[in-house]
Amino acid sequence: HSTRAGAKGERITITAIGNRDAWQCHICKRTINRKQRGNGPLHPSIDHLIPLSCGGTHTKDNVAIAHRQCNSERCVSGEVQLRLVG
Repeated sequence: HSTRAGAKGERITITAIGNRDAWQCHICKRTINRKQRGNGPLHPSIDHLIPLSCGGTHTKDNVAIAHRQCNSERCVSGEVQLRLVG
């Protein structure tokens, strides 16, 4: 399972973040099918809560699981409210 190419920070996998987030898209709150892989709109992706382009970090506390389409639509429209990661 992949990590973000070229991003500096922690090693982050979709599986690890999906398991942590109970495979629930943090944007739309719907379940993400953990078996789907690829670039389909409902496939899982890693979303940077504070985008890297805005100074965010590639760390577990700055990412969440999201559907690829939800992530793309949110794009870099701004920071999301950070949730506590335990």
